[in-house]
Amino acid sequence: MKALTIILAVLMMFVGGAAKSKSTVILCKIKHTFDPGGKQTGPTSGEYSYVINESPGNQKSIQILDRRCDKISELQIDDKLISFQCRMTLNNITLSEKITINRYSGSYQEVFSNTKNSSMLIHTGICGRAEKKF
Repeated sequence: MKALTIILAVLMMFVGGAAKSKSTVILCKIKHTFDPGGKQTGPTSGEYSYVINESPGNQKSIQILDRRCDKISELQIDDKLISFQCRMTLNNITLSEKITINRYSGSYQEVFSNTKNSSMLIHTGICGRAEKKF
């Protein structure tokens, strides 16, 4: 009977471990900015952090840590890519960002547009797993 209890306890550890959620914090560094014609607009810098949550049952979400986003839509997270649309309204102008991150190369692309006058910029950079500093 004692052996059966130990076997059940070990099995519960494996079953419980398989059902855990996984969170990954990534840090993306902006390297370049381009206009819609592909011309580089000048030196660019900046960093954005995201938390990718992957839960059992294929439930996935993203959290933006260091900037405003009123609505996240078109979220797609798979083994190769993370992509989503972020919309916000400032002074009656809707701003939209389409963000795509390659999970293998770490390449980052953000297409930033303004619906009022259709202006657009493209930021590119590189992302990696973020490590806690303290």
